[in-house]
Amino acid sequence: MSNKIKEMREKLGWSRAKFCREFGIPIRTVEDWDNENTSRYPKNWVEALILEKMNMIYEKENKNEKIYNKSNK
Repeated sequence: MSNKIKEMREKLGWSRAKFCREFGIPIRTVEDWDNENTSRYPKNWVEALILEKMNMIYEKENKNEKIYNKSNK
């Protein structure tokens, strides 16, 4: 399983704590995702929404440069 959320978070240089604060997700949940607990990983549509928002934040911080492209799936 590819953990796109973790990969994106690392590209942004975000800690788990920063990611959890930004999205209101419990840190234990994100720890499970990072440890590839597939029963706890979000559905594809939730993952897509999180990645899109992370990309929007990145673009805002980095003058519209994209880090994630939907076609890179």
